[in-house]
Amino acid sequence: MMDMVKAPLLKGQAPLLKGLLSYHGENNALFHMPGHKGDPHGILTSILGNVMKLDVTEVPGTDNLHYPEGILRESMDLLTRAMRSEESRYLVNGSTGGILAMVMGCFRPGDRVLVQRDCHQSVYNAIALSGIQPVFIDPGINEEFGIPTAIDTETVVKAMSSNPGLRGFILTSPSYFGVSPDLDGISDICRSNGMKLLVDEAHGSHFYFGEDLPVTAMDCGAAASVCSFHKTLPSLTQGSVINLGKGAQEEDKDRIRHYLRVFQTSSPSYVIMASLEAARLVMETEGYELLKCVKSMIDSLSESIRDIPGIRLLKEADLKGLRKDYTRLVLNTPITGNHLSEVLRRDYGIQAEMAAGNNIVFLGSCFDDEGMYHRLRDAIIDLDSKGMFSKSLSGRNNSGTSKLPSPVTMIPEREALFESWEVIAFEQAEGRVCAERITPYPPGVPVLMTGELVSRDAVEHLMRLEGSGANILKSRSGGRGTIAVISRNVENK
Repeated sequence: MMDMVKAPLLKGQAPLLKGLLSYHGENNALFHMPGHKGDPHGILTSILGNVMKLDVTEVPGTDNLHYPEGILRESMDLLTRAMRSEESRYLVNGSTGGILAMVMGCFRPGDRVLVQRDCHQSVYNAIALSGIQPVFIDPGINEEFGIPTAIDTETVVKAMSSNPGLRGFILTSPSYFGVSPDLDGISDICRSNGMKLLVDEAHGSHFYFGEDLPVTAMDCGAAASVCSFHKTLPSLTQGSVINLGKGAQEEDKDRIRHYLRVFQTSSPSYVIMASLEAARLVMETEGYELLKCVKSMIDSLSESIRDIPGIRLLKEADLKGLRKDYTRLVLNTPITGNHLSEVLRRDYGIQAEMAAGNNIVFLGSCFDDEGMYHRLRDAIIDLDSKGMFSKSLSGRNNSGTSKLPSPVTMIPEREALFESWEVIAFEQAEGRVCAERITPYPPGVPVLMTGELVSRDAVEHLMRLEGSGANILKSRSGGRGTIAVISRNVENK
């Protein structure tokens, strides 16, 4: 039987399986998602066992995710307790379905809502589907690293005074770089002005299980949040949760439940849901100590490399009152993050989570082992001995993560998708209307959406991104230096 399975692989008839097994065979140090890191200690495997036996459907005794009354209801009640929410539910298609559901459930078409400009593309999808009117608000920029940080309370107050009648605020905490805003302060402002606060906590699931971490959305009274367990906790990919908090009214919760049934599959994976329960179980019983170990390993690594000329580590002290997730290691060097990432993978068997501009991000999790950090430390010290970081600091180019251009919607995306379009060069695109999504990934924050005006700032930003080697996803044009635009001239209304 095994020969029958191996034969197609050897003949190249299963390229996906071959590629995945090949990557596994490299034995890389995994500083990227998912948070279980391949379960090196066997903890998740010991709980789940043979996952094929868990891959069932809705039959008597297994309950129903969308109408839970039995074991799923009991499991999600335990999740609710762990997340300190009014109600928490499993998500089986990542946090995207949860974001769509909470935006659609909390706001009516035409509602004006504050939206953090560098939010994930799923929020932009929710805007397009829901018909809300976004009022974009920019996060701060750390000039030394060239990265977006978070939105401060003063900026929120100014935006509200300039835009009366706002119904809510959609923001991200933490960012891909591990930066969180003053959620308590922002929540107080929203509450006192009758605004619903929705938080994308995709990168902050572990905040609920440790100490010395940024405040959580549920602890500050937000209406709803999503947490991607699979990003930082020992859950299978696509395993996330949605939390309904004190700021949500009963009618909001009812509509969110409805939209969860709309945006999630009617055949949810019991394997993913079981892994979510396993992650909650591990974190409730061992998470506090596991996170302390992660912090100790990252602190030790940081101490070993902090005095290397040319290397800068992002610290909470750099963030002017904002909070920093200690499990997210962010380095800024004189070379591009993409080049450093390639060298680490090729020569040292180390895979980072992401790179942008001169920054590189390493994701720590509770399932890391100390050997990973020794390996990364030794690699950085070795590269320093070879002169890798000795370039002039004035040559740094942080443009890959600089401030995003402000969007101007000319045609609603739903309508723009039906327009005729053509592909042209970036240099010719100023003043035209974009006919595709253009999204650097990671982090998955759109630079341009279908139906938006292509400004000079947007053109220059995209050219800088491509020049830095960033991975840019384009839904239509595809090639470097090109963009899809609507064929006809569109007048500004």
